[in-house]
Amino acid sequence: MACTEVYKKHIMYTFNGFCKVVIRNAAVTAWRDQHRRHKREITTKLGQVLLRPAVGFSSALDFLA
Repeated sequence: MACTEVYKKHIMYTFNGFCKVVIRNAAVTAWRDQHRRHKREITTKLGQVLLRPAVGFSSALDFLA
């Protein structure tokens, strides 16, 4: 099958659309991971950042003792 100019444009536009979807999904995943990490972080008065465990502690200060 010979590739016509119209078919080549179709392939190019389809690939560009695919790339946009992949980049958008990667950005959403990065934002979601950053948001999830931000929710679990605790900043102390000394400026240190501690990570809260996902489960197992009733309050954020239980694991500091």
